[in-house]
Amino acid sequence: MLTPNQRRALRLDRHLSVTANAGSGKTRVLVERYLEILLRTDANPSALVALTYTEKAAGELKRKIADRVTSELSSTTDPALRERLESARDQLPAALIGTIHSFCARTLREHPVEAGIDAAFSVVEGLDQKEMLQESVREAFASFL
Repeated sequence: MLTPNQRRALRLDRHLSVTANAGSGKTRVLVERYLEILLRTDANPSALVALTYTEKAAGELKRKIADRVTSELSSTTDPALRERLESARDQLPAALIGTIHSFCARTLREHPVEAGIDAAFSVVEGLDQKEMLQESVREAFASFL
């Protein structure tokens, strides 16, 4: 049972960004939309992008999509649909279902020349990230003053 807004989010005639409060069904809508795209178009998981903000949410989204694909596989008797679902299931481990940060890092690693960066870059995290942020803020304020 989806709300009217959630049903509209399943329309495949446009790209989509889902924003809503916690517990409102964003993940459910994204899972259903992902499955709709897989079942109703010629798209493969390698052609789809599903992004979230946290690693936890990305893992949950990927797991729930895999569960839905498995559920559809167990309930279908249509050989063509079964083949399509098996193909999708096999491609899901490499699918672009992750965080915005992981998507950006992957894109930069695939196109380092175009981005003008070293392909062996690393994402700064933890204490190093905080120190770099503080230094950047200090430099920004110094340049303004």
